[in-house]
Amino acid sequence: MAQIDECRTCVFWRGLEGIDSSYGRCRRYPPTTVLQFSGGGDWIKISTKQGNPETFGAAWCGEFKKLET
Repeated sequence: MAQIDECRTCVFWRGLEGIDSSYGRCRRYPPTTVLQFSGGGDWIKISTKQGNPETFGAAWCGEFKKLET
């Protein structure tokens, strides 16, 4: 079985709770702005959030680069 290179061992990934974190942010690309819509009844709230994508440490992608230790 092939080994999968996980986010937690990638140079672009930063754990939210330190090096042993299971949740963090991918810093491969610049921060993005995400529109969020919520509402009910007669009102709609539109807000924006800017930041890097949040991922689980066990996730993976095609942009992996091994973290040098």
